[in-house]
Amino acid sequence: MRFRINPLSEIPAHEQLREQIIFMISTGELAIGDEMPSVRALGRQVGLNPNTVSKVYAKLVRAKWLVERPGARHKVVERRDDCGPRVPVKGLDDLIDRTIDLAQAHGYSLQQLMSGLRNRLLEQPPDHFLIVEPERGMGEVMREEIRERIGYSPPLCSIAKLEENPAHRIGAILIVPAYLADRLAPLSADRGRVLWVTYSTLDPLIRAISQLSRSSMIGWVSVSDAGLKTISGMTAPHVAGLHSSHFFLFEHGNAKHHSRILRRYRPEEYSPSDILKPAVMTASSPKSSNQKPSRSRAEFVLSADLSCMDLLFCDSVTVSSLKHPRLIRYQLLSEASLDRIEAEATALPRPGKA
Repeated sequence: MRFRINPLSEIPAHEQLREQIIFMISTGELAIGDEMPSVRALGRQVGLNPNTVSKVYAKLVRAKWLVERPGARHKVVERRDDCGPRVPVKGLDDLIDRTIDLAQAHGYSLQQLMSGLRNRLLEQPPDHFLIVEPERGMGEVMREEIRERIGYSPPLCSIAKLEENPAHRIGAILIVPAYLADRLAPLSADRGRVLWVTYSTLDPLIRAISQLSRSSMIGWVSVSDAGLKTISGMTAPHVAGLHSSHFFLFEHGNAKHHSRILRRYRPEEYSPSDILKPAVMTASSPKSSNQKPSRSRAEFVLSADLSCMDLLFCDSVTVSSLKHPRLIRYQLLSEASLDRIEAEATALPRPGKA
């Protein structure tokens, strides 16, 4: 249990300590039957005279927050009021309701409660990762590669959503591409909560292209239009004049069935500014606006457009959905970044486990 006293506050130190103890009992951080620190130990912890701590304990005993036993430490006691025994907490909503009632009963406004609670939560050790995605598709690829490394998928958050509501940072270690450092600087004053990651180089892909002995058709498949745009520019000097590149965007299809639709992608139709906006699907549309792509149509496109490729590169999301005799996966996150994420994950609770 941690108590903190601000000697510069207008609120007397003994009142700060008393209210913190009451709040911790009310939220369950101090459970019924828990032993309190000794008077001297708590005095050393918060920098108060033991006599002051003793008076705080005495007031809490009289108010029936604590119970005193001869020769033993004070213990947390079940509160009783005029209506009888205190009802056990029935979940998080009930706990929040009681905390609001308790704060208002002690004269604190809802704004004061929200500000104080938010600040305290930001001070707590992180308990999960949060991927800050530069673009929806890249976020999906980052999440898949991290899932493969640590065994579960962290949630995604767009830059716009994080800027609009910084409370998303509470309890999170942000996983952010390093090139976004300047944009996210106002939100990352606490460097311990941000894990800057870098992308892999394209050297292995370029080597694979250089080993082609004849003019070839090279296919690129990704869920990220921004990624395809970057790849088209980076690989152009190694392809033009000898090989031809063909780009395919693996879009979300039927949301109900979680299907994907493969479409041809034209890099020249993509705007670089879109990298910091929600993903914009710029690939060609079905011939008729009334024609809805079905799963069989998606499979036909796969067969017609990809089987003729001499070399096929896929990102970490699409690689498991495609079959090709010369398929090469290209990894977005660098090995060093994945190693750091894996190391950080050992100190975080695994989702779904206590």
